[in-house]
Amino acid sequence: LAHCHQIALAGDGDLAECAFAVDQMLRVCDATAFLAAYDAKLLAAMRPVCQTVCEECEKACRVHEDHHRACRECAEACAAVLAELKKTA
Repeated sequence: LAHCHQIALAGDGDLAECAFAVDQMLRVCDATAFLAAYDAKLLAAMRPVCQTVCEECEKACRVHEDHHRACRECAEACAAVLAELKKTA
């Protein structure tokens, strides 16, 4: 997210969609991790939301992965989370 903001502050708006997707992903993944840590009842309801935002974030970051290492790393991290979500579904 910081990378997207730095690029935007430099006057390049190409990563705006990526920044929004990353911001959503971070917030939802944080909430999901919190629920998972406590094995909360709402975890089952949160899992598909987490999956959706990770899919959207990965897709948005893949657009820029050849030009920005941070985008590639974020996309790979989302893919890893998606793989784990599938294992625990």
